[in-house]
Amino acid sequence: MASEAEARGGIELWLYLLGTEANESTELLELERAEDLNQQLVEYLTAQPEGDQDPRTAAVYHQIGLIAMHRRQLDDAAGWFQKSLAIIENSEDRSSVADDYFALGQAKQYQRYYTEAKEWYQKALDIHQRLPDAEEMVKDYRALGLVSQLKVEYQEAESWYHRARE
Repeated sequence: MASEAEARGGIELWLYLLGTEANESTELLELERAEDLNQQLVEYLTAQPEGDQDPRTAAVYHQIGLIAMHRRQLDDAAGWFQKSLAIIENSEDRSSVADDYFALGQAKQYQRYYTEAKEWYQKALDIHQRLPDAEEMVKDYRALGLVSQLKVEYQEAESWYHRARE
């Protein structure tokens, strides 16, 4: 409980542990548990002064978006990723911004909005190239290859796949 953790001076530890458990639950597709844990986090964080602008709140919104995406609630997922972006898009944490861009690309891809998906994936790639983060760039190249392929742009798809292989 947040109130207990606060009373004992351990709220930061509580947030960290609950966030870690929520992330693991999402990865393990324990979606009910992940949803419950993220709800506890968002309730605490948004009740704090300027909590609606806290990067930790953005991280929870991103997790809620992932849960919605696993449930194929794609409009809801995109909305959560947009809420996350509204907090962090102009921040120094470019990697998290790229994560939101990539997730938005996935949501649009699953909705068969391939042009929009490509735009979001390209934004993620632009950040990963500037960082540089080769592992994430490979993921971006593959995603761009797939949406190009789905758009029947085979030469472009092949080009993206070659970049990923290199």
